[in-house]
Amino acid sequence: MIDKIDINSELYFFDIEEAEEDILYVKDGQKYIELFMLWHAIELIEGFIRIGKLSIEATTQRLIEYRIKDA
Repeated sequence: MIDKIDINSELYFFDIEEAEEDILYVKDGQKYIELFMLWHAIELIEGFIRIGKLSIEATTQRLIEYRIKDA
């Protein structure tokens, strides 16, 4: 989904050398917003796993909520 963050949004991964740690990254005229550095997302997911057994959907929703509240 474009211009909206939700569980059905498409994700794209870019090399740090390509995106240069920019929050807003433009490639071929398309704008992308960095939600998390990959290492940060991994830390958050590991933390959610330690909290308790969460489904993939629940973990994804927590990541989205974290990003929206932390933005």
